[in-house]
Order: sequence, then structure tokens, then C-alpha cells
Amino acid sequence: MATDKYLNLVGLEEVASKVNQKLRTVTVMPAAPEKNDVVLYNGATSASYKQGSIYLYTKVDEYYAWSDLSDTYYTKAESPEIGDTVYSDTQGTDSGYTIEAFDSLNNQVTLNSTVYDRDTTGDTEILDWVCKSGTSIILNGTDKTGEEANFYAPTEPGTEGQALFSNGEGVAPSWGSLSGYSPSFVDDTLVFAYGVLPEVDNTSLIFNL
Repeated sequence: MATDKYLNLVGLEEVASKVNQKLRTVTVMPAAPEKNDVVLYNGATSASYKQGSIYLYTKVDEYYAWSDLSDTYYTKAESPEIGDTVYSDTQGTDSGYTIEAFDSLNNQVTLNSTVYDRDTTGDTEILDWVCKSGTSIILNGTDKTGEEANFYAPTEPGTEGQALFSNGEGVAPSWGSLSGYSPSFVDDTLVFAYGVLPEVDNTSLIFNL
């Protein structure tokens, strides 16, 4: 049987090794973590870490390398744009240069009037602790998990034909009418017309303005 291997000493040791892998609890985040390390933080809550949260040391960004015969520089975009910051190392040191041109066909960049080729051997991941407790929060493509985030939403559902209006910063929005203007989609375009749009059997619309 397939389970027979767990009935000998080697099998028992394998099972024990899995059972003994406990989540490490720390009060100070490790100074020299390795990728995919996981800890339960039980220290004082700070701007960076929250007590009782689980953190994973993982990739949060990457430095992309560009080289010529003598120098290597880095960008944080694999396809950088003109004006992007250029770094002199993978510690985030600003080189003082910016991207002057990017040749997507030849995969080259120009900075300080010099052309540099893409050097994938120099690519370096940027690792950091990311909170993985509870629900992940992704805001406009950026992971905000573990950070304080305030969201304002209406407390009551709206009705058909209403729109959601802002009431200013730090205040929940509210539903309201459009002062007689009825929104409708026409060929994926939001159109506002006074009153209710007429029902039609074809793609043409008649407006009584």
C-alpha cells in the first residue's frame, strides 16, 4: 500500500518534520530574512508592522539591469519610459540620470548619452515583509495589505436611475437624482438625456430636446 512508507522510521521522521514546522513568533522582525520566510509579529504596533499579524518576506518589486562594456545601471520598469529614474545599484541609490530613450525593438535604453543593453543576469528582486493576515487589499494595483485604509461608501442602496455623488473628502457619498437627466449606454458610451429615453426597435434614437 502507498501508506506503508509512513509505517517505518523514515516515514515517521518525515511526518514529524511536517508537524514540527510551527509558525515562528517574533517581537522584532528578523534582520536577515530569506525569501518566503513567514513570521507572526507579536511586537509593538508601529507604522510598519501591526501586532498579531502574519508577515511573508516576498517579492514586492524588481530592479532591471542595463549594461554596456563597463557599467551597469538599473530601472524599476522592464520597459522604462523617458524621464524614469535610473539607479546605480540594487539598493535604490539614485544615479542622477534618467532615461533619455527606450528602444523596445532592440531592448536598449539611452542615459547620459550612452546606449545600454538589457542585461537579465543583473536583474534583482526587491524583497520586503508583506502582511498576509486576513483579507488582502489591492488599491489601484498596489498592495495595501496591513496598512490603514479608510473607505467611504453609502449606507443605503440606490434605486434605478440614481447616481452616486461625492459629499467631499472624509464623508460618505450618497445616492441622488440627476435633476431630470436620465443616463443610458449607447454603443458603450454613457449618454445623458432629459427625461426618459424612448424605447426603440433598432439602433437609432430620437431625442426631443
